[in-house]
This record gives sequence, C-alpha cells and structure tokens, in this order.
Amino acid sequence: MALKYCPECDKLYAENPVGICLACQDAEEPLVEQVREFLRESRKATIEEVHQATGVKHKTILRMIRSGRIQSEHGFSIFFNCEKCGSPIPDGRFCDACSRKLSGELLEKVREMAKEAQPEPKLDVRVKTGSRMYTRDGSDQS
Repeated sequence: MALKYCPECDKLYAENPVGICLACQDAEEPLVEQVREFLRESRKATIEEVHQATGVKHKTILRMIRSGRIQSEHGFSIFFNCEKCGSPIPDGRFCDACSRKLSGELLEKVREMAKEAQPEPKLDVRVKTGSRMYTRDGSDQS
C-alpha cells in the first residue's frame, strides 16, 4: 500500500479509494450527507448548482463522485467532463468512446511488446554439397 499526502490537510496517509486521509474523510462525511440530501431534492443539478446550494467545493464534489461516496444509482445525475475529449460523463474519468479507444491502443501496445519479446526463429541452414562423409565403424578394428 502506497503512502501519499492528503490533498486536504497535507498529512501522510495510506492510499485509499477515497483519496484523502481518514481524519478528512470523517470531517467530510457531513458534507457528503448534505450533498446527497440536496441531490435527492434536485436530481438534475449540475456541480455548480450543488456547490451554490451546499457550499461544498467543486473538487470535493468530484472526489465524492469518483470515489463512489455519491453515486448516480440513487436517481440523480451530475455530469462532469471526460479527461480526454471533454464530453459530459456521469462517472469515471473517460467517456465510453475514449475508454474504448484507450483500451484498443493499450491492447495494440501489448501485442507489439509481446511480438518484440518473442525470440526470432533460428533458421537451420544446411548446405547439401553432394559429397559424402564416411566413418569407420568401431566393430571392424582388429
């Protein structure tokens, strides 16, 4: 498990899916509930509307969504931008099209690396000259 510095308090912590230390998670829990409550009432709110209504920072709202503390399964939909193309997405880092493209590029690179790692087959070069080689069998010796 990797150690990281908490983006909220700059203390060292063991990396976790939430992305902040346990103390900051505990302090953030009332904000999570506040955002969830607002989204129950206003299911089609944007991040800006959630921020204006609750006072929770944009980056905190995004972290809550990305870490799964707030999920679109509850009937609300907050959209933010795909990190590659900028199209609106409800969760994750990339839209479906960019995810497929990145997966394809990754698969192609893996194939390329596997091909480079395989040793080249050795060619068995034997030249047939028409001359013969005779050996003496050891049973004829006297």
